[in-house]
Amino acid sequence: MTNETYLEIKNLSKHFNTRSKKQVLIAVNDVSLRFPRGKTLGLIGESGSGKSTIGRCILRLTEPTGGEILCEGQDLAKLSEKDFRKKWRPRMQMVFQDPFDSLNPRMNIRSLLLEPIRLAGTLAGRNPDEVVTELLRKVKLDPEMAKAYRHQLTPGQQQRVGIARAIATSPAFLVLDEPISLLDISVRAEILKILYEIQESEGLTYLFISHDLSTVQDFCHHVAVMYLGRIVETGTVDQVFSHPMHPYSKALLQSVLYPDPSKRHQPSQLSGEIPSPINTPPGCPLHTRCPIATEACGKITQSFTDMGDGHLVACMRAANEKGGLDETL
Repeated sequence: MTNETYLEIKNLSKHFNTRSKKQVLIAVNDVSLRFPRGKTLGLIGESGSGKSTIGRCILRLTEPTGGEILCEGQDLAKLSEKDFRKKWRPRMQMVFQDPFDSLNPRMNIRSLLLEPIRLAGTLAGRNPDEVVTELLRKVKLDPEMAKAYRHQLTPGQQQRVGIARAIATSPAFLVLDEPISLLDISVRAEILKILYEIQESEGLTYLFISHDLSTVQDFCHHVAVMYLGRIVETGTVDQVFSHPMHPYSKALLQSVLYPDPSKRHQPSQLSGEIPSPINTPPGCPLHTRCPIATEACGKITQSFTDMGDGHLVACMRAANEKGGLDETL
């Protein structure tokens, strides 16, 4: 990634104690990523791979076990909760997957939008009604909706309010955690257009977490592929989608059915089930399922290989693979 970096995470990890407290669930395992300023990084992978946990750790909604969160010369992971909340919380916000659960049913839309601004201490000297009107217009809602409550809105309208609430404090970074997955197909494009227009006008940096690979391909600039708590491949959308190099990336993209009869669908070559994050395999996390794994893959932790122009792959055999969806594993 050659773009100017707004935020970077280095060796980020998050472990959870199990109920027995004798075992540890490794949700995020030594993850490093860069977020280019004003761009969107898509994070893809199967359910339970740790995608949402990364977003929550960056925002300190979940405290990381280890690693660095670097932004503007500071390691945000080292700040006290009080200092982070005061200086950085207004600058880093989240749009949640379920808009219904993310909005307080006892507050009308006006109160919901003004609450984060008041908490940030930036409402003084501003006309509250004008602030609310401007926010609602940015997400293409009638200002009259300021009087409404959550239950009076459609899911699409609820998510627009969620977006308006997220940008109310003029943040520079947004975590978009599956922001359209629970919405009807008819309104998904509208939500994405709103997010795109906000990014273009205000220069926001996005982390876009999604299972929808076609949306990631269309909406994001860069993409990272996650498997069992680790990043296995990252690069521009064109690099990863057109020439996936990691066996897991290939299998993930092969699961998508393309409406192009010239592209023959190939079933996944991965075998078996995903290992438990409580008992992760040594070496490459995919080696127990990978059809090209060697004995060394199960012993050596994979480091990234630059395949050119910042296309990074955590696979010791990647240098011998040509990549591309038409290649067999």
